[in-house]
Amino acid sequence: MKQLTQRAATVELAIESALQDLGVTRDEVEVQVVENGRKGFLGFGV
Repeated sequence: MKQLTQRAATVELAIESALQDLGVTRDEVEVQVVENGRKGFLGFGV
């Protein structure tokens, strides 16, 4: 089993990037969002 941690501006972008890196489709993996992140610029305006 492979594991991959990916960061991106949105959860969907992170998932798409990870799928491309692994060379698989969304149906072939289990996705676990560890942290949704924050909105704002450099953490300000949250």
